[in-house]
Amino acid sequence: MTAARNPVLPGFHPDPSICRVGDEFFVVTSTFEYFPGLPVHRSRDLVEWELVGHAVHREEQLDLSSVAASGGLFAPTIRHHDGRFFVACTLVGGEGRQGSFVVTATDPSGPWSDPAWIDDAPGIDPSILFDDGRAWLLLEARRTARTTSRSDHVSPGDTCSAREPSPE
Repeated sequence: MTAARNPVLPGFHPDPSICRVGDEFFVVTSTFEYFPGLPVHRSRDLVEWELVGHAVHREEQLDLSSVAASGGLFAPTIRHHDGRFFVACTLVGGEGRQGSFVVTATDPSGPWSDPAWIDDAPGIDPSILFDDGRAWLLLEARRTARTTSRSDHVSPGDTCSAREPSPE
C-alpha cells in the first residue's frame, strides 16, 4: 500500500467533492475563472490520482471570458447514478448567464453535456442526492437559512425550476 502524503492533490484544487463508482474514486474541484474548468481526477486507492478530464472542456459550455479574478466556478459536486456522472456547480460573476447548473457524462473523461441551468434557485455550493427514483439538488441559500431543492430528474438540456421545501 502506498503511503498518503498531503496534500493528496498538490497544487490548486480547492473545494473537493468525491464519489465512488465500483472500485474507483472520482474527485472534482473548483477552478474559478480558469478554463478548462472543473478537473475530474480518478483513483483506486485515494493516494495516487490521475487527471481524466474536465467537466467544462468546451468554450461553448460556459462563457468565462468576462469573469473577474475569484469569480467563476465555485464548489462543484460530483455524483454517479444509473451509469451517468453528474457535476453540479455554480457560476458566479461575468456578463453572461450565472447561477447553478448540472452537466453530465457517461465517461468521466468526457465529453460532458452542455449545462442544464437550475432556474429560480438562488444560492451556491450545490449538492445532488438520488433517492427513490428522484434527484434532489440542494443549494446553500445566500439570504435565507432554507435549502432549495429540486425533486425531479435533471437531464442534459433541461431548464430547471426549483422550489423551497415545505416547512413541515
